Amino acid sequence: MNQTFQREMDVVTPEQVRLKFQTAGIGSRAGAQAIDMLLLGLVILLVYALFGEVLIRTGESLLTEYALAGAIALAFLLQYGYFTVTEYVAGRTIGKRIVGLRVLQDNGQPVTVLSSLIRNLLRIFDFLPVGYTLGAIVSFLHPSDKRLGDLLAGTVVVYDTAGERGRRNKRTNKVIERRRVNLPAFTLDERCKRLVGREDWQLLRTFIDRLEWMDSYSLRTIAPQIVAHFTAKLELAPGELPALPPEDVLVALYEQLREDWEL
Repeated sequence: MNQTFQREMDVVTPEQVRLKFQTAGIGSRAGAQAIDMLLLGLVILLVYALFGEVLIRTGESLLTEYALAGAIALAFLLQYGYFTVTEYVAGRTIGKRIVGLRVLQDNGQPVTVLSSLIRNLLRIFDFLPVGYTLGAIVSFLHPSDKRLGDLLAGTVVVYDTAGERGRRNKRTNKVIERRRVNLPAFTLDERCKRLVGREDWQLLRTFIDRLEWMDSYSLRTIAPQIVAHFTAKLELAPGELPALPPEDVLVALYEQLREDWEL
């Protein structure tokens, strides 16, 4: 969703690279929230319907009390678990994906389990006194459109539209193209690819995204550490990776893994 009043946020990464994001305001976040709540409402309604069917068939009053308590607890877990898990695993819920938003940490890194849990447990305060009043007020007044959960968790919601992802991939492809002349034939087998997890891919993807902006000191400091990480992760002997500068080794690894991780 487009906004007439847009804000931007400068993020300084751990490598001291400055990135700029357009933060998501009340309108776009409300749209994503509405989609998510509609989906959750349908699921919770189905849960209550199933519990109701059980109660009708049994007709026991004691069982009714336990079933009602179980239904309420399950509805709570579904609501807060849905937001926490999807934002940690994918960086966004279904609603945020449709609207084109993503949750990040303040340093530009993907959210952790703890930060996702904190920002979503505090949703209960955003709904005070009614509706989403407090959350909307705090978000509107904050220069980076943060609500209470974002402030305490150290997170921010930004735009992640298809156009922006396309521009990011275009930049990445240019970086790879400039370095491809140095890349030898290099193939990872399926066993090695299966050893790469989500956090490993995020680490590699983040490095490649920032490669063209990194200074020589950052490259000398960070790239060898990441190469060492993947050498151990993939259970490779030191000589099995291409004999290239560390940043080119990471580009070669990225090319091998991107098909499995980028949708």
